Amino acid sequence: MIELNVYSQDGKIVGKDYLPQELFNIKPNDVVLYEAVRMYMANKRRGTASTKTRAEVRGGGRKPWRQKHTGRARAGSIRSPIWVGGGIAFGPKPRDYSYTIPKKKKRLALMSALSYKVREGKILLLDKLDIPAPKTRIFHEILLSLGWSKGKKFLFLLDKIDDTIYKAGRNIKGVSFKDAGSLNALDVLSQDTLLFTLGGLKKFKEVFSVNESKDK
Repeated sequence: MIELNVYSQDGKIVGKDYLPQELFNIKPNDVVLYEAVRMYMANKRRGTASTKTRAEVRGGGRKPWRQKHTGRARAGSIRSPIWVGGGIAFGPKPRDYSYTIPKKKKRLALMSALSYKVREGKILLLDKLDIPAPKTRIFHEILLSLGWSKGKKFLFLLDKIDDTIYKAGRNIKGVSFKDAGSLNALDVLSQDTLLFTLGGLKKFKEVFSVNESKDK
């Protein structure tokens, strides 16, 4: 078990808790980690790029000049891809880039990414995250007490997304929130620091436990 300090939201140590070895301290598999990140990034692609072929470009219905005896190359349409203003040959069309990999690989990639974060000391535990009103100023003070600075990316992992907390922090660049049960490898690697509330950590262990791992 990996022992970590538990902090209050004002930055004080209020206790200790443990991270299970099988989830946070494995030998990272870089190949699987690469495969998972590549998949998650591909799944984010909108795939809406589109160009017009010569059949779709407006105009070009009339042959520009007769076939022979002009001294020019033969041409059947001014919308040929070799003409300025013509269609695009082999251009992109809307497509779905998404695909998936086996759930065991997704889980291994997540555990690999978390193991790297633990070794870097980039995982913090919070006893709770609670604010009385959705005020950015209040949440900003909490961030500063936890070591946040401009340019850093903090991901808060909660047992559920609280509307008040979300509204208080959504306008702060670099701060994001996520349900701990839906964490993936790309989320981990794209952040500087992960902050688990104790409730969020409990949910994470329930979802990704060795005996009852679920597809992410």
